[in-house]
Amino acid sequence: MSFSSSSSKDPYVYRYDGFESLWKQRSNDKVLRGRRSTGDESYRHDQVREAHSSIAEGSAVFRLSFWLNLEIAKSQVNYLHRQGSVIQRIKADHPVLGHFQRGEDQHLPGKADLYWATMAINEENPDWSPIGIPHDDIEVLLPDNTWLPMGQAGGFRDTEPGWEIFSDGGKNLLQIKQGQSNDGDCWVFIRQRSGLGGSAYNDSTMLTSPIETFVKAHALLPDRCRWGYALEMPDCVLAFEFFPRFMQRKRACLAGIADRLFKIDRGWEVKVGGDFTSLDQATTSNLYSGLGCAHLLIRGGNWTCFPDAK
Repeated sequence: MSFSSSSSKDPYVYRYDGFESLWKQRSNDKVLRGRRSTGDESYRHDQVREAHSSIAEGSAVFRLSFWLNLEIAKSQVNYLHRQGSVIQRIKADHPVLGHFQRGEDQHLPGKADLYWATMAINEENPDWSPIGIPHDDIEVLLPDNTWLPMGQAGGFRDTEPGWEIFSDGGKNLLQIKQGQSNDGDCWVFIRQRSGLGGSAYNDSTMLTSPIETFVKAHALLPDRCRWGYALEMPDCVLAFEFFPRFMQRKRACLAGIADRLFKIDRGWEVKVGGDFTSLDQATTSNLYSGLGCAHLLIRGGNWTCFPDAK
């Protein structure tokens, strides 16, 4: 049986996924992979069924689907009311796609193509193809109608330029910046991306070392600023004000006398309790805007692309 491909001159192929789905994908290996398939799922695909009928042991058929052009992708998002969908584009001649066969999706003739390939199963990740398209090669359509590589786009960025990064060497990563909110208040603000480890909201001691290091590095008088923390979830940002206690380190007896005599500053010791006060949406928005990262608040169902995108 032969399968024809839709004739499309568009240099890209398109797809859409929910913001939260892409967020979780980026928390793993940052690669778009084909899903394992027998062809007998809820929407039967004859191409996949035929390939599956002759696979060798240890192999499986994996498939991907793409819309043929941007207009079709956008019309499907609007028709299905897929709030929070992120439209993506990939070059149609991407090398990874060359490993897949291509044919018209029998359920969406003239609208979508199916890509499928028989590959060895990766036992550590058996439901997904062993090769895939890196997120760095995928562009996403931003709400302002521009395209940007996924890893550089707002809420998908792992780190934000201009923020100092503190990591414990594992998955816990904090980003810190001092600045003013749009209301004019001075803040030291700490951001944490959900899904990369534990949260400082549940374990406030996680903040102690980064705060001490930041205060020392900037010769900061800690009582001159308000302190904030945000946990950036895939569907929302939870922001809080917290109230660390600072005590100047002092040594006892002769050591302390020597420190005072030679004016040696031993820095601050900080204690962070569990007294987190939620910030309302307006305060959070002013804070993110003042710190130059308002785009990070666009996530989840707020991610909307307009119909006149180029």
